[in-house]
Amino acid sequence: AMRMLKAQGLIDVKHGKGMYVTLSQTEAFTDALITSLRRDNASAWDVEQFEQLLLPQIIALASTEATDNEIQNIKSSADIYLKSYEEMINQEEFADEKHLRELQKKSKTTFVNYMRSIFESTHNKLIMLLGDVLINLRKWRTVSDVEEILPKMVNLEKVIINMYVKAIETRNSEKASKMVQTGINYDSSMVSIM
Repeated sequence: AMRMLKAQGLIDVKHGKGMYVTLSQTEAFTDALITSLRRDNASAWDVEQFEQLLLPQIIALASTEATDNEIQNIKSSADIYLKSYEEMINQEEFADEKHLRELQKKSKTTFVNYMRSIFESTHNKLIMLLGDVLINLRKWRTVSDVEEILPKMVNLEKVIINMYVKAIETRNSEKASKMVQTGINYDSSMVSIM
């Protein structure tokens, strides 16, 4: 019975310490999904494309459902994430491995907080649950090590993150959806890399 609960991600067994109920039910689902995607030879593009289909509609719903306080929280979370992301990118070449891992962890945490603030502002339980799964599927990706590309990455991230905020602030689902659809299109070279 314990093995079945562990396989379902409901408990975590720590040898010599005991059994604990897991904190996140989405981790088990995400792990199973990742295993299935790997088994089917799915690519990063499969995940990205799925996100491209969902995100405009999620942002559209947030634009009509978010309270003023939630929009302020989204804006604040976006600012915190972008500062963290920029710090990580700027330190990538110079930081020792331990410090870089800390910066990456901080950037990932602030990104998760930002995206969760959007998902929660929809007030839709399935979107919140599925949002956590999408966040857990996303991994940091390095496309190029060329120094000149780093400032472009920071600027691109600022444009995309701020676009989501502006789309939600429109308070117009149709306009918000179109803004996001237009803003998240990748060129063919990026798609082939993924």
